[in-house]
Amino acid sequence: MNYHVREQAEEEEAYVKELCESHGIVLHVLDDPFTWSGNFEAAARDYRYDFFVRCVKENNYAGIVTGHQEDDLLETWLMQRRKGITPQYYGLAEKSVMKGVVLIRPLLSCSKEQLLQYCEDHQVKYYTDHTNLLPVHERNRLRIDVVSGMSEEERAIDAEGD
Repeated sequence: MNYHVREQAEEEEAYVKELCESHGIVLHVLDDPFTWSGNFEAAARDYRYDFFVRCVKENNYAGIVTGHQEDDLLETWLMQRRKGITPQYYGLAEKSVMKGVVLIRPLLSCSKEQLLQYCEDHQVKYYTDHTNLLPVHERNRLRIDVVSGMSEEERAIDAEGD
């Protein structure tokens, strides 16, 4: 998914295309102009998941697997609590159904730090979206100010929803 809102996204897309091609991995890329009004994060999420669902249905795939990890789960849980909403599920479910398509998040028990360390240990190239480090969105502020400083004990309690 390339929204064409960050300069680095072109390099990232080219790398992913080359990586998939060199390993014989099928890649679907949505490269249409992305326009939105209102909340960018919400509009981008809808745009992204609509594309994923369409790919699954058009290609008869079993479902969607995302790279959401423990930090994402905690950020989502904290946002839900701060907004005082009662969602169907607090945080992120490991398995759910979206628009008739199975969605699996197998990395929720791994912290972002653990995944980055894995990449370093195994020489896996990765990119950091610098906009995630800017405190312009609530999720980013929670990531920077709260989640990044949580102890393992706090993470375990919050990840369980306590």
